Amino acid sequence: MQNKLRQLIMSALKRNVYTAELPLVVNLRGYDVHVSGKLASQKDVQEVISTVESVSPYLNVIADFIVTEEAQAAAR
Repeated sequence: MQNKLRQLIMSALKRNVYTAELPLVVNLRGYDVHVSGKLASQKDVQEVISTVESVSPYLNVIADFIVTEEAQAAAR
């Protein structure tokens, strides 16, 4: 079951043109989906979360991202 769910999530992320090339790490534990990686903007974060949630309404997405665009803007 876990492997099938992981395949569905990865397939959804690869089909989305906005998330297909992002460096993401996806781990599952039950219906908890832990997604991490280094993204360029908060927009990318929202796109990843909504794409994973589109697979099933029962998934609990736990996002742990490093967002580089906002960090650069704060340093200026």
